[in-house]
Amino acid sequence: MTAARLGCIGFLCLLAFCCPANADPYKVGDSFVKFSAPDQHGILFKFNPGDAKFVLFDTPVEGAQPATPEDPNWFTEHHALLIVNISDLSFIKRDVARSRLEAKPFRALVVSGKSEAAKFPAQAGKITVLTLNNKGVITAIQYAAPGKELQALLTGNNK
Repeated sequence: MTAARLGCIGFLCLLAFCCPANADPYKVGDSFVKFSAPDQHGILFKFNPGDAKFVLFDTPVEGAQPATPEDPNWFTEHHALLIVNISDLSFIKRDVARSRLEAKPFRALVVSGKSEAAKFPAQAGKITVLTLNNKGVITAIQYAAPGKELQALLTGNNK
């Protein structure tokens, strides 16, 4: 083998090792059990089976008011885990978003990396809702607008 070929093979190996491909988005049948992320206070949360029936993945739209419930127990009462995606925000806006999240009276997990955010399927302007069984396996993936549409989905009144 020539030195050029060895150099090319070495470069390709280095490229494959240093730049892993993005993980596929979650799909029905995938386990959510290995998911972990820091909450708004920087405390690492590791998902265990039974922690939530619903996972709500929200990517805030710039300039829009976040649709958070008035009742601080809403997420607990609906067995829902909120994950807020701030990966598309600039560093300054991420700091502002984190400080606003810190003031919330409920737990919100924060995803700030694009590769982490890419694991969640998404639709513009909608909250991704992963429905989980008691073993932490995804049984459905749906999308709902914040507010009444989301509430109807979580309470089964979306027919």
